Amino acid sequence: MEEWRWIEGYEGLYQISDQGRLRSYKPSRKRPHTPHFLQSRPDHKGYLIAFLYKDGKFRSRKIHRLVAETFVPRTDLTLHVNHIDGVKTNNGSANLEWVTQAENSKLAWEMGLIKPPPRRSGKGALTPELLSAMRGLFARGATRKDIALAYGFSIRTVQDALKGELAEMV
Repeated sequence: MEEWRWIEGYEGLYQISDQGRLRSYKPSRKRPHTPHFLQSRPDHKGYLIAFLYKDGKFRSRKIHRLVAETFVPRTDLTLHVNHIDGVKTNNGSANLEWVTQAENSKLAWEMGLIKPPPRRSGKGALTPELLSAMRGLFARGATRKDIALAYGFSIRTVQDALKGELAEMV
């Protein structure tokens, strides 16, 4: 059975269900004395949003955040909401969990929802051979940007390597 709870900060005005449906207790011209369901629509990233009205102001709220904040317990206020099945419109509380930003990105990448993270130039990624090749390209007129794109490094990393400031990495 669908469970309804008041939305924090909007008590007496709006309720959210554990299935991600939203209803308003604000009187309207058509329904002055009965609660009515509010429509949600996708935002530019595909998450469902609704506009809540209070004290003369509208505020856009993501449905999955409202459900998670109301039905899914969390201990850390810095956590992000993850859709377990990866479907941005499936906002049932059973499909939502609190994760760190890093976990959220990793899960999205593993499910193919986002592109893999860019290659990082971490310690050991620059070999003496690679550094020599980069210097050779630069000597022949290649720009730092061209070299960075060709080898998957940031322009700053290429710049530091060419100056010899990354000698400890090779």
